[in-house]
Amino acid sequence: MSLATVAPDLRLSNVPTTQVVLPEPASNRAETVPATTLAAWLAALIAEERDGYVLLSGPGQTAVVLYGAGRPIEAAQTRGGDACGARALHHLLESTDGEWFAVSHPLGPELARCLAGLFSPPTSLSPLTMAGGSLDTVLARLRREHYSGAVRLTVTEGLSIVVLIADGAPLASFSSDERILKFDLADVTFMAAFDDLSVALHPAQTRDLASVLDAARLSEQPVVNARDGRDGLIVESMLIEAFSTLEYEISIAEIGAPTLEHLSMALAGAYGLLADAQLVIGRPSAERAPDDPLIIPFWNETQRQLDTTRLLTTFRRVGVPNVWWVAAKALIEVIQQRVVQQLGWLAEADPASANTLAEAAEDIFQRAQALTGR
Repeated sequence: MSLATVAPDLRLSNVPTTQVVLPEPASNRAETVPATTLAAWLAALIAEERDGYVLLSGPGQTAVVLYGAGRPIEAAQTRGGDACGARALHHLLESTDGEWFAVSHPLGPELARCLAGLFSPPTSLSPLTMAGGSLDTVLARLRREHYSGAVRLTVTEGLSIVVLIADGAPLASFSSDERILKFDLADVTFMAAFDDLSVALHPAQTRDLASVLDAARLSEQPVVNARDGRDGLIVESMLIEAFSTLEYEISIAEIGAPTLEHLSMALAGAYGLLADAQLVIGRPSAERAPDDPLIIPFWNETQRQLDTTRLLTTFRRVGVPNVWWVAAKALIEVIQQRVVQQLGWLAEADPASANTLAEAAEDIFQRAQALTGR
């Protein structure tokens, strides 16, 4: 069984981005960047440094952008909002007034990809005995599974160590009370001595936000509802992000046999990502209301979409296995509607990309449906 496959009641909730702690490398660069040139400045920084992250502070908000291998891979608002991914980066780049105070932190190769895991929902393996009985056993299994991401080791006193692992190999670590990157396992050895140690895995589910950055560079004055190349790039980036999330979760489901509840949670997350595209470019949803009597109560006619948060919460309380089969089938249906609609929007600007993504969508939905037994 994979370490990422655990009982549902051991899963932790999403970590708010305001609570994500990133390390502070020895070197950094601080400068002021006009909002009108932020997209070009950010693109140049990422091309130059390749791996790292930048903290951006402006009027009423703060954001972080992670980049790895020369591409933006994660973004999140840490003050003034709670958006993440493509929506957070778009919100950051659409501002054209004032200045941003930017502090960039270069990192070694692979470290940014591992840190991106901290913005993903963790999987708890607490207490340590459930992960194999010892920390050495956990690390050995992660090596065999070629795990990439962050591993958070915590004791009840509140001390925590974050270990960054790429393809099963520990690269560096930092602690909650000392955010300096260390490139040895001394802190990990220290934590292994605690009896009340808990382990949480943050897999590296990195996004590719390059299309959002490219779209911002196309036009300094975004035009809402315009059927132009900018809209196409935004829709394309969010479809890719949603497909990437589903591809990852479906692959885990196919080899690790988690529950349909787990699949439903992944589908709900992708559904939310696709909803962001409609909000960002200002296009309404044309979804049809579901006809399953168990799903109808969660349909919001005003917004013309499912309230997935309320659906998942209610179904979890019900505790009847069959409801997750119903939820997964219903979510696949509404996501398919949304994807078809957004592929139509993308085809207005880039027919070739729309056709490529349509083929990818067909494969993903066939695999998702197979997991529900259809």
